[in-house]
Amino acid sequence: MTPELLLMLDNFDSYITVVSSVYAYAEMKPQAKQSTNFGRGRAWTSPKKRKYLSDLADCLREDLTDGFISGRIRLTVLYCFPWRQSDKKLQRQLGWALMDKRPDTDNLTKPLCDALQSVALHDDAQVVEIRARKIRVDTPCIALRLDQITESK
Repeated sequence: MTPELLLMLDNFDSYITVVSSVYAYAEMKPQAKQSTNFGRGRAWTSPKKRKYLSDLADCLREDLTDGFISGRIRLTVLYCFPWRQSDKKLQRQLGWALMDKRPDTDNLTKPLCDALQSVALHDDAQVVEIRARKIRVDTPCIALRLDQITESK
């Protein structure tokens, strides 16, 4: 690895300038991307997946009312899952806890980006940086921030 790449990793945020930020919230349990089904010579999406994407887009549309965002985007998202009975009482008293169980963070992010494409982004390829965290809280939800970013010189 080159010294330049090491420096960039150690100072990850110093190379980016935030132009503007938008926040959104969807009070629904996060769901992972479901695979596309193949059969009888065609590909199709399950009704469950289509409904989740539609519901997620509707929830996000309530907060993202300023139209489509152009340029490069950094997505910061909290995937909030409900507590399980097996979770420790001390964790619950703190109000939240990190979650290291399934579903995988990358599979949670795919449907979110698809929903954002129909609400706030021209193309989900605009997302150049993703910061995601899975936590356990009282109310399941998806909380996110979209930052329009540019390179710092």
